[in-house]
Amino acid sequence: MNYRNGVWGYWLIIFLLFCFPTAASAQRQRSIWQSEFIDLSVELDPAEGIMKGEAGIRLQSSGSGSEAILLDLNHELTVISVNDEAGRPLPFRRNDDSLAVTPPQPLSASGVCTIQVSYQGSFHERVPELDLLNAWIGTPVSHAFSSSHWYPQMSGSVRHCRGRIAYLVPKDWVVASVGRLATTEVLPGAKRYVFTIDSPTGFSFAAAAFAYQSQKIDGQEVGVFLLNCRREKINFYFENCVKIVRFFKAYYGFSPYEGYSLIELPVDLLGKAGGGSYDGLTFYPPATLPENFFFTPVFGHEIGHCWW
Repeated sequence: MNYRNGVWGYWLIIFLLFCFPTAASAQRQRSIWQSEFIDLSVELDPAEGIMKGEAGIRLQSSGSGSEAILLDLNHELTVISVNDEAGRPLPFRRNDDSLAVTPPQPLSASGVCTIQVSYQGSFHERVPELDLLNAWIGTPVSHAFSSSHWYPQMSGSVRHCRGRIAYLVPKDWVVASVGRLATTEVLPGAKRYVFTIDSPTGFSFAAAAFAYQSQKIDGQEVGVFLLNCRREKINFYFENCVKIVRFFKAYYGFSPYEGYSLIELPVDLLGKAGGGSYDGLTFYPPATLPENFFFTPVFGHEIGHCWW
């Protein structure tokens, strides 16, 4: 009898959770704001361990536009300023990873507005279960997974967005990023890589003095970015990854992202994680990338997460 009561209680809780969402989730579902485009400029200073960011976020309102714009931004990052499109300051509040911005008024008749968020900082907190750094600015590699909230983004399922990202990095560094590489600019002591994102996605990147190969395969950018290795190894992993990407594209009939990149990260950044997949980018520690041997099940698994 007690067992039956316990089972019925369990299913009642499940029913209530599905039918009556919590106040926090209901508040997010009712948000009138949706991001349409993020124009992001990022400057990496690995020697100092600092990232500076400027995000221009174009938003669409489905209501009066008086409701606060709720964004996620990692609490380790400091907000320098929030302005409207004309450069006028907008009031904002920080609470842990949340950033609430008072929208500019009055809104246009179309309900569209743009806000500019300036921020900077670094990352030191690890995911306890895996001893994993979701983001890190330093040497020999700087990276940020979309799950780290390294740029201001809408909360919940509406966080994926189209956009443009410009990365300013040391002159001998290379950037692997979501989207398609549009331009590379050589500057005094630095390089700027600009990527365009036409399919809504979460933004992730890695930057280092990678040895790499990048090529358009069947209309999709495919790249392999490795640390301290011979050209033969890069070619070996590129050829095998292309085979897997082609298989999944043929099997599912589409590709969800504009590019795919294999990226090597040092084990001290990945901790206990044997690999990871984030919207078209997969990350692996050196032990998973031996010379002349390809762990097909491992790569098939992680690359498959780009679809599901």
